[in-house]
Amino acid sequence: MNGLSRKLADPDFIDIITDYDIILLTETWISKNTNLNLNINNYTCIHLYGNKSPNVKKGRYSGGISIYYKNQLKNDLEIVEQNQCGIVWLKLKSNLFDHNEDVYFCTVYIPPNNSTVLDQNGINLFDQIEIGIEK
Repeated sequence: MNGLSRKLADPDFIDIITDYDIILLTETWISKNTNLNLNINNYTCIHLYGNKSPNVKKGRYSGGISIYYKNQLKNDLEIVEQNQCGIVWLKLKSNLFDHNEDVYFCTVYIPPNNSTVLDQNGINLFDQIEIGIEK
């Protein structure tokens, strides 16, 4: 996505994404210090903020995930787990479907090969995804 704040100011972008009930965005580049309105009308939003490499003092954050879902899904969609390494697990409740099982899915920010952001914590992203699947 290369930066959420620029995209939210683009009416064409908003026009396209609001055709969907659930929107999963990665590479949002936002931090907890972002002072922009990140809301989209009639959507609930959740943000997993990006990280900085340990040697970066200035500049933007990398990564980040934003999840938007229509307000009408508020009681039927649940964020099950958020992992700061860039993984968010969600659950859609069974009453939305023609079967008795909840549906789980995840969105992941996979950093570039040369990124040092995850290496600083010794995190194996694929191991974390596997652990989530096993749960």
